[in-house]
Amino acid sequence: MKTVKTLKEIKSDPRIDEIYHSDEGFEKNSSWWCYLKPGFQVYNNRQHSIHEATIKEICNVINTEITEWPDDPELNQENLSK
Repeated sequence: MKTVKTLKEIKSDPRIDEIYHSDEGFEKNSSWWCYLKPGFQVYNNRQHSIHEATIKEICNVINTEITEWPDDPELNQENLSK
């Protein structure tokens, strides 16, 4: 997968469902939330969310910690709704 370095690249990554900025976060500073599409996990612990203080940190996680999750329960939910 191509390495992401910017918010624009994050938004165009096919594994990413949503990313947004929050005024609340780490040590009362703002932060970023990023959610993965079903079928992908982060930190190899069956979760879809990334929460970091900066876009640079989000990019690092996207580039190093996302893996496929073939038995993701959300994939089964999507198939049932079709």
